Amino acid sequence: MRILRRLVLPLLLLGFAGPAFAYPPGDDDGDGYEEPEDCDDRDADVYPGARERANGVDDDCDGILDEETNIYDDDGDGYAEYQGDCDDTQDTVYAGAKEVGDGLDNNCDGAIDEGTAIADDDGDGYTETQGDCNDGDATVNPGVATDGENGVDDDCDGLVDEEAVVADGDGDGVTTADGDCDDTDAARYPGAPERCNGLDDDCDGILELAGDCDTADDDDGDTADTAGPDGDIEVVGAGCACDTGGSNPGLALGAAGLALVLASRRRRDA
Repeated sequence: MRILRRLVLPLLLLGFAGPAFAYPPGDDDGDGYEEPEDCDDRDADVYPGARERANGVDDDCDGILDEETNIYDDDGDGYAEYQGDCDDTQDTVYAGAKEVGDGLDNNCDGAIDEGTAIADDDGDGYTETQGDCNDGDATVNPGVATDGENGVDDDCDGLVDEEAVVADGDGDGVTTADGDCDDTDAARYPGAPERCNGLDDDCDGILELAGDCDTADDDDGDTADTAGPDGDIEVVGAGCACDTGGSNPGLALGAAGLALVLASRRRRDA
């Protein structure tokens, strides 16, 4: 009886356990595949359909090493994922690529289509394709209500400052936009009469000094260096010693000299 048990027990174990651990006759590594389908029948992790790993081995036996891993350039653009390719299924996407308006982050900087006509680079709600004529300035776009006085086409309609309300600060009828060189002085504007005051009254860029004066400003013809009836500063002879104080240094010196001569004669006669 003891001998019988020794013979029967191993047979029972083989009957239950044997089929569960059986391999194909040519499957040396026990992965369920034989050669030639199994391209490495010594490695149980290598067989048709296995998950490809970044290990320099053709794990899935498709003839390609490490495809779809971060060390393989799947799209053939010259960059793998570990080299900065943020989408290795698109050959126009990789680190340093030129950004184009295609809805992709071509240069892998985290922004999509920046610097292209379809991107709103200044965040004003308008792109270049939507009429933004300066997509680097959020204050310039087709939605701007008023095109103010700033030398810029704020509303992108092709006109500059067309709605500007320009103030005439001194009320002389000429604004700075029209050439008024001092909008705080109503006597200074383009075409104003030039006065002997050391200022550029007519805004032509030339300062009229005393020596430049002539009798053309003497409206009442009195040729005296005083304010005449018309309120102008009159001129005196050649050299035009214009004096806004109403006196003529030349006449004053002449009168003083004459007085000295007369006094000297009186003393001699006495």
